[in-house]
Amino acid sequence: MAVTRSRSNSVDYAYSQGLSLPLTAKEKEGLTVSADVPEVMRAPVAKGDKVGTARIKIDGNTYADIPLLAVEDAARHDLKTSAEKVIGAWLKLGTKKTPRVILPEAQTP
Repeated sequence: MAVTRSRSNSVDYAYSQGLSLPLTAKEKEGLTVSADVPEVMRAPVAKGDKVGTARIKIDGNTYADIPLLAVEDAARHDLKTSAEKVIGAWLKLGTKKTPRVILPEAQTP
């Protein structure tokens, strides 16, 4: 899933729990699993945050809804990472290479 306002451009997600069902052959044919997740989320996203729901249906009837959880963090931009992205995009104009800009760390007194 895409993430805006973050150094990460995307976050992976996983089922929060497993599900075991004894199904007949006919029920297996009618089994569907769909994921309801937003196309884009805004940072910050923390590992373990609910980002959507998986819906398990058998013959069109909802059997279970399982939460989908982020498997990693997507921290919100700070001033440093925002500046790196802006300068990097500016330097990239007119070139085919993507330069990596690293700003010096702020010195503590």
